Amino acid sequence: MKKISLYLFLLLSSINFCFSQASTLSYSNWETIFEDNFNYSNSGLATQLSTNWDFDFVHGPAFSNKDDQGRILHAGYATPEAFSIENPGYLTISMFRKSTPYIYEGNEHFFATGVLRSKIVDNSDLSINNNRGMLYGMFEIRCKIPDGAGVTPAFWLAGTHSWPPEIDVFEVGYTDKRDFFASVHNGVNGSNGCGVHFQANCGLNQGFHTYTVKWGPTHITFYLDGKELYTQTNPYGNHAYWGAMDLITNLGVWYNDNTNNYKKLVIDYIKIFKPKKVDELNNGNIPNNVRQNIQWSDSRNALFYVSQDNNVYNIYWDTWSQPNAFWNYGKLKWDAPANCAGSLVWAEDRNAVFYRGTDNNIYNIYWDTWSQPYGFWNYGKVKWDAPANCAGDLVWSEEFDILFYKGTDNNVYHIYWDTWSLSYGFWNYGKLKNEAPANCAGNLVWSPGKKALFYRGTDNNIYYIFGRTPWVYGKVKADAPANCAGDLTWAESRNTLFYKGTDNKIYNLYWNTWSQPYGFWDFGELNFVGSPDVNLNSTYASNLKWSEKDKSLYFRGNDTRLYKIKWMNNQWHMIAVKWQKTGGLNTSNTDVVGELCFSNNQNKVFYKNINNKIGQLYFEDFGILNPTCNNEGNKIAHTIQNCYSTLDAAVAADLTDQAEIQLYPMPFTDVINIKGKDFNGLKFEVYNTLGAKLKNGTVADNKIKLDNIATGFYFLKITDGTIKYSWKILKQ
Repeated sequence: MKKISLYLFLLLSSINFCFSQASTLSYSNWETIFEDNFNYSNSGLATQLSTNWDFDFVHGPAFSNKDDQGRILHAGYATPEAFSIENPGYLTISMFRKSTPYIYEGNEHFFATGVLRSKIVDNSDLSINNNRGMLYGMFEIRCKIPDGAGVTPAFWLAGTHSWPPEIDVFEVGYTDKRDFFASVHNGVNGSNGCGVHFQANCGLNQGFHTYTVKWGPTHITFYLDGKELYTQTNPYGNHAYWGAMDLITNLGVWYNDNTNNYKKLVIDYIKIFKPKKVDELNNGNIPNNVRQNIQWSDSRNALFYVSQDNNVYNIYWDTWSQPNAFWNYGKLKWDAPANCAGSLVWAEDRNAVFYRGTDNNIYNIYWDTWSQPYGFWNYGKVKWDAPANCAGDLVWSEEFDILFYKGTDNNVYHIYWDTWSLSYGFWNYGKLKNEAPANCAGNLVWSPGKKALFYRGTDNNIYYIFGRTPWVYGKVKADAPANCAGDLTWAESRNTLFYKGTDNKIYNLYWNTWSQPYGFWDFGELNFVGSPDVNLNSTYASNLKWSEKDKSLYFRGNDTRLYKIKWMNNQWHMIAVKWQKTGGLNTSNTDVVGELCFSNNQNKVFYKNINNKIGQLYFEDFGILNPTCNNEGNKIAHTIQNCYSTLDAAVAADLTDQAEIQLYPMPFTDVINIKGKDFNGLKFEVYNTLGAKLKNGTVADNKIKLDNIATGFYFLKITDGTIKYSWKILKQ
């Protein structure tokens, strides 16, 4: 890592946009999984670079595009001879004229240049067997683009399996170095997508700038110098499948550039981030006592679970105890008996958890607002005269105020809120369908839309009881094979029931409206078209669960990783959600034991981990701007009113605060005086315009003595904890 960590503000102002206020990039929830600071020597430079990079395009040695005038952009002359270290820690990509041209599509290409294509392998996308590329993350470069026309430097991601897809983090204009595009390409031959044209009022070639993209499952967000440019929501559509992609950096030389002003792209660093692995909900004291049945409540921002000592615990987001919220925990009802045998289920509309007791009765712990005005947790047997016949598999129906469960006699029972007999209602119970056979083996799941309860039969067929007025029962699909081994989960948006087969594969029963206008139940194995490397027999383990928010099917793999299956481009694809670092990087984050649950309001996946605690997975929130795409051919630009440069990803000073600080005299001769803030005792550093540190020391009496440096422009940095104040200074 280079020692330079200076904020160089060319114009001390925030970035504003004509269409909205931008969000600021935060690195707090991201960890660096790859960075190249180019601390190399020129001797054997290509060999040093080849550890992390290839030197050609993923699409082959002759990649071409056409500009608005039909001229051919050819960057196929990619050679490591174009790389050099002209200043320590900075990689230069140059262009040079060759004596013998390369003929491509009838054109003579005289110029060669350099291309960096990442070698890092993420292995999150298991649907594409290509042994390279990354799926999702944050990608960043800090670089200085060259002056003048003739080149279109770019930092971009391209699909390892096909083109499109493509994400252009930046692609700078051919002539005007204030112009650049941040683009997404998908569809047939890149015909769909979004390219937004930006124009900075400062030339981007005037200094180093940081270009960043966050690429996630639902959003792609672009940043310049830590300020959001725009966010594309749902950028993928149903065009090309967005699998693994390579990261590419190139100078972009045009074949007919006849100038002698040979250009250079200077790179400070390239970094790749992934969301931080937040293993556990933890305030330092939460016990490792999770046994089973993790349930989430959106309204209470809380998790409930069965502990190893048969109590019911909750972990909740506490905003009462201290000014900064934190995860707190405790036994849900301190004086409730330790009688929970499992099958915990949360009923959002009743503010209650129901569970099977160790005596096979059904109990609930509920938020009682009758006895006290502010409410408290109360508990008791749900129906005092109901038989002790609960064998588990509790399921709550909010639509009908019904709790379904499997009886010890293999029948399906329900306890329901009865408002027919009494005006105020009471809990009643009974067998759900008297005529239904005693064939319930468990795995009950409710469909609100179908108003149906599905379950696995003792003969491994899938049955359902539906309708209520009256209840009707039967085998869901008469000619479906008797191959259900459990793990039933319902996908409301797809009208589909997924389940684990006896052969350890995943099957689905779905409501088919394609073949007949009124629809019918169809079934089949969940196939992964064009995915020979996916072996569900060795991958799939347990805890199949559908997320309606994410429209994905999650499960725990045999390798204790979390996977999801998503429908894209008219086929199913499997992705390792709990991504694993490979290629010599850390592989220690495979700890999913099971008990998956989802929070809609926090967009998280919770699970039981190997420490018997609760782990969580989530993607960093994305930005707020979503301007209309104007595509790359449209020269209507969103104007960046001001821009500045950065050398790292630290937290910049508040610019209003800095504006009140005065340095005088300016220009200075030997001593700089500081007015407006007390910097006594703080560290300062002075850099030249190439980013080399020349001097460092401590501020004394709010003065900095710089009597032993030559005349000229410099950059001064003073660090106050995590805040960095920077000025451009002139010595005369």
